[in-house]
Amino acid sequence: MIISFRNTGSPGICPKSDTRLFAILGFLSAIFFFATCLKAQPADKGPVNYSIQKKEGKWILLREGVPFYIKGAASVDGKNSYVDKLSSYGGNSLRIWRNFAENLDKAQQNDVTVLITLPLKGERHGLDLDDSMQVIQEKERILDTVRQYKDHPALMCWSLGNELEIVPGKSYNRKLWSVIDDLAVQIHKIDSAHPVMTIISGGGIQHESREIFRHCPNLDLLGINSYHDIAEVCMLARQIWPKPYVITEWGPTSYHHGMPYTEWNAPIEQTSSQKAECYQYRYENVIQADEAHCLGSYVFLWGQRQERTHTWFSMFDENGLESQTVEVMRVLWSGSEPPNHVPRIDSLYLDGRTSISDIYLHPGKVYPARVVCHDPDRDEMEFRWDVRAEVKPTGYAGIGEIPAEPVTDLILIKNQKHIKFRSPSEPGAYRLFVKILDNHGHYGGGNIPFYVTDY
Repeated sequence: MIISFRNTGSPGICPKSDTRLFAILGFLSAIFFFATCLKAQPADKGPVNYSIQKKEGKWILLREGVPFYIKGAASVDGKNSYVDKLSSYGGNSLRIWRNFAENLDKAQQNDVTVLITLPLKGERHGLDLDDSMQVIQEKERILDTVRQYKDHPALMCWSLGNELEIVPGKSYNRKLWSVIDDLAVQIHKIDSAHPVMTIISGGGIQHESREIFRHCPNLDLLGINSYHDIAEVCMLARQIWPKPYVITEWGPTSYHHGMPYTEWNAPIEQTSSQKAECYQYRYENVIQADEAHCLGSYVFLWGQRQERTHTWFSMFDENGLESQTVEVMRVLWSGSEPPNHVPRIDSLYLDGRTSISDIYLHPGKVYPARVVCHDPDRDEMEFRWDVRAEVKPTGYAGIGEIPAEPVTDLILIKNQKHIKFRSPSEPGAYRLFVKILDNHGHYGGGNIPFYVTDY
């Protein structure tokens, strides 16, 4: 169809007939534009259905009938969850503890699924399992959360709490499992689209998994947090737990077990490169190797947090710079190398000694330190050294710990591989930290504990 226009009016003024035509065309254009915008936005599909099946001896998680292997990361608070990077690096799922609405929306925008760790209180949070009214109120609080988020398209799975069997200083009340199983029944009634699990620590796999199997038949799967002993934990899960499982936390060798301690009870932390080696080995040789029972995993921690140190579990720093553990997971998830690599740390020395030495220094004296490192891309490296007091542990999972600030004016030679620093004047436990930047958004790091004493 050809439309012709006659300009019979004054310049800049449309005659009435042309005005009506322009109005119609404008209206049609607006409709077309609105429809295009709607198409470009993420479709609010409502809940996506997940189910678990066993086929030819293998457990499989199905997303709308299609096999879905979890390539996940755990973010805890989700404030800096880097969902966009998780998605672009080949990950497909995020585990969160709080800020549900915000992170579900972020996940949907990035085509990432979400495991919600429901904030079910345990005894360590003050819940008295012998108080029936408290238990009823807690159940209803959890079910209200389920009702609120059950229809979100990004939601994949529910977890009823996290390591609720851990009660510092005493054994837990076995009534916990009946509470969890009853909640699983109620959640299935409210929401049939998403599986339900609970999460235990790897140390509890021998006993707690048997208790859960006996008392929680309505759970669909089990979540397990494990670090240094992940190979043994996965083996036991295959032998003891008859349903599928997910490794809901894993990462570097933890300070709980596996790493040596100094004479003054400070745990030795791996360097960023040593952690990266652990991540690669544990993912390829333990998690992925269990094709029959393990539905995937969530690497810990996709963000930054204080727990014994500000670097122990952090895959990013406080400014969003990426460590070598991020690079490793990117390669493992996506199967391709990044355009630029993180600086590698080969070794770290304080006064000629390594971190596994018990290093005692005199107060106010000058000592040498050096890092042996390289950048795979031969990028120019920047070196940041600082000394911090040992953080006093506060209890379960670093809750309440305050990061130590650098002690000022101790680094005498700055921004070098080889430095000199003055030990603190106050006796006590400290760590010497080094951070290596490549000006491409990456950092490497490590630390050495030492003790200042007059003796």
